[in-house]
Amino acid sequence: MDKSEVLNIAAAAEILNVSQATIRNWIKSKLLSKNLTFDEISNLKKSIEDGNIQKLNKRANKAQSGINFIPSEYSTNQQIRTRIKKITDIAKKYFKNTDECLYSLAVCFLISKREIFELFGYLEYERSVFQKIIDEYGDNKTLKLDFIHQVRPHLIKLNKLECFDPLGLLYQSLRSEGNKSKNGSYYTPPQITDEIISCLGNKTETFFDPCCGTGSFLLSAAKNKNIYIENIYGSDIDNNAVFIAKINLLLHFRHSAKIPNIYCTNILCNSQEEFLSEIKGKIDVIATNPPWGANKNEILSEEYKNILNSNEIFSMFIAKSLEIIKDKGECIFLLPESILNIKTHANIRKIIATKTTIISIKEFGRAFSRVFTPVILIHFKKTKPDFRHPLKIKTKKIEHKIDQKRFINTKDYIFDIHITTETKNLIKKIYSIPHKTLKNNASWALGIITGNNNKFISTEKSSDNEPVYRGSDITYYGLDSPSVFIKYDRNEFQQVARDEYYRAKEKLIYRFIHNNLIFAYDNKQCLTLNSANILIPDIPGYSIKATLAFLNSQIFQFLFKKKFSTHKVLRTDLEQLPFPKLSVHYRKKLEKLVTEAINNNDVREKIDNEIFKVFKLSPEEIEIIKNL
Repeated sequence: MDKSEVLNIAAAAEILNVSQATIRNWIKSKLLSKNLTFDEISNLKKSIEDGNIQKLNKRANKAQSGINFIPSEYSTNQQIRTRIKKITDIAKKYFKNTDECLYSLAVCFLISKREIFELFGYLEYERSVFQKIIDEYGDNKTLKLDFIHQVRPHLIKLNKLECFDPLGLLYQSLRSEGNKSKNGSYYTPPQITDEIISCLGNKTETFFDPCCGTGSFLLSAAKNKNIYIENIYGSDIDNNAVFIAKINLLLHFRHSAKIPNIYCTNILCNSQEEFLSEIKGKIDVIATNPPWGANKNEILSEEYKNILNSNEIFSMFIAKSLEIIKDKGECIFLLPESILNIKTHANIRKIIATKTTIISIKEFGRAFSRVFTPVILIHFKKTKPDFRHPLKIKTKKIEHKIDQKRFINTKDYIFDIHITTETKNLIKKIYSIPHKTLKNNASWALGIITGNNNKFISTEKSSDNEPVYRGSDITYYGLDSPSVFIKYDRNEFQQVARDEYYRAKEKLIYRFIHNNLIFAYDNKQCLTLNSANILIPDIPGYSIKATLAFLNSQIFQFLFKKKFSTHKVLRTDLEQLPFPKLSVHYRKKLEKLVTEAINNNDVREKIDNEIFKVFKLSPEEIEIIKNL
């Protein structure tokens, strides 16, 4: 392609692996010119991959990151990690292509195992079955004998350290963060796969992982459930991972001469009917950690569009797995926490809640290096649900049981796993008090998105700039002293609200990214950045200060955590909070206390006690809220 050739926005977005909206924002913030040349886009891509543009690497462009790292969850043994580092450092000197490197590594790895095979009489087996897999994978690849000679001592020592899935760990360590993020390839730690497989019933004869990676679930199923190699199936779109998974499974089944049933394929494609017909209706268990994120393949998306109303790829794998698995078969999925309550996933929740019997849901917290999304495990059976069936819930704080019927009755089929029966009854009582909400009774605005904070934000006050507040500057009832300043020219910014919101006589400012409600009062017409959003309430019978008392109250914290349990304070959630009818006397009493709080007096407990009275809560109910 001619380097001076001008590209359209769609082509630039494709090369950089970002959305077209992102390209437009970068043009507006002058990171890109209006005339997008191939040369400019190529240079930007290289800068991102090299880490020279930190803002992009830290934010939405993890998919472009060229950073390599050893996933700590796969091995915490420092000796193993040191050995892996030495091997990958040598590999980088010899190879630019991961496939070529993996071919030589695999051959060297098996050579390093040779002493073990000879000792137990498996040498002939090694030469036959392994050779078939190696030859198939190594077609058109070249062995580098000098490299093999250098890394063999390290691989022998690695084997003696009893490293789980050493080839998989090496592969993960060689791949860039961007490559793993783009493909959703974050492999499941062995301690988690073993725990997941241990949840299965005793009658597990056939097993399938449709996103098997290097075979962690397959190995765990073979080891913990004694499933025969011919009854274990796996698939993945990554040919390198499939190659490693076959080796791993063969190392476990050393007496078998059968090549494992692991295929490089995408089961979501209609073209895979031959493979699917082989396993459809025959599988007892499907257990997997599918990729997360919006699927960009329009052919795949269209197939599930009407069913899921979403392009989320993990939802597609759930739907496809329910088509494949036999009646009364079990499915276990490791998924992002967002499946529990985000509206985008409402349709897949409906399918799970109405067409399966949910056995359990468990929180795992953060399970993957450099992935900040908490994960959950959901275990269900392909049977017509008994809605009175009590499913097991295990959160980070509590273990309890709830009836599956609850998920049928929640808005958007939300899986409100943090709510016990006792808590459910308390929430019901709180909402039984006649109340108004913020829905249609408030104005909302986002903080300023500059598009280039380095250009527009200063840490020094000058004659031509003014304070601008970030989420971290917001405290309960008030604002901290400003730490950054901005020259306000709304025409220069990427996104900005109307001046009437920033310059309102009175407004509330709240932290957008947080798992608590933290609202501050502002009557100084302050500006905010995008981590600090604006609310101007207009609830009948309420002043802005009375509204603030409820938003910062323990009761509303309780409702927010139990009903929504998110790390973002969303408008749609805030619009569901109940503001009970207040007498003029009570409103003035709250306003006086809030004024004291704004003036830094410690009266939060007094405010909470007054609000407890409004909702007519008993000491026992108050104790539940305080023990949140």
